Amino acid sequence: MDSSGTGEGDGTANSLFADGRAPAALTRSFSICRGDISVIIRRAVTSLHFAVIINCAAMIFDTPTHYFVCAGQAEGYSPLNAFDQALIDAGVGDLNLVRLSSILPPRCKKVEPFELPGGALVPVAYSKMYSSTPGEVISAAVAIAIPEDGDLPGLIMEHHGAGPLSEVLEQVHEMAIQGMGHRRRAVADVLSVGESHKVERHGAVFAGVVMWNGARG
Repeated sequence: MDSSGTGEGDGTANSLFADGRAPAALTRSFSICRGDISVIIRRAVTSLHFAVIINCAAMIFDTPTHYFVCAGQAEGYSPLNAFDQALIDAGVGDLNLVRLSSILPPRCKKVEPFELPGGALVPVAYSKMYSSTPGEVISAAVAIAIPEDGDLPGLIMEHHGAGPLSEVLEQVHEMAIQGMGHRRRAVADVLSVGESHKVERHGAVFAGVVMWNGARG
């Protein structure tokens, strides 16, 4: 381009851009470059997301080393309020419960209930039931089958129903025995816990196995 800014002093420029468009080769090169940049950005974002997911998983889903059992029952303003108050009665009302699919890790040790940090994400295998039928008796229970071989995982079963606690405990105990039998694991012991409640207006029951990794404090 000449000093006047008209482009007349540069025949090459006129021949390349006479129709106001860049040559196809240059356009392709720019498109490839832009495509490469897009791929790089996508990969960087994906890698970042993956790293965040891995870090969150490691934080949330450390294999538990300890557990305790708890149970509670309550009346409430609504079924949900009743359930919330049953959690408070069980001592876990200020925790974010992450429901598990009921496997007790190998060598996981039973401890007495202790206070966990408020708002913590806590893995729990639990049973619950609520009802708005006045006079109805509702029950919830869990059973933990402990294997003879401590290097193998145990099994937690949950059960609830309308009826006395004794019936629900008997059922959940047998469920745990049957589950271990299908895994061909000898059972050293079965620990069961539960709670029942006679509904006045809105009632709820809860029973759970709360797990925690001791390395997290």
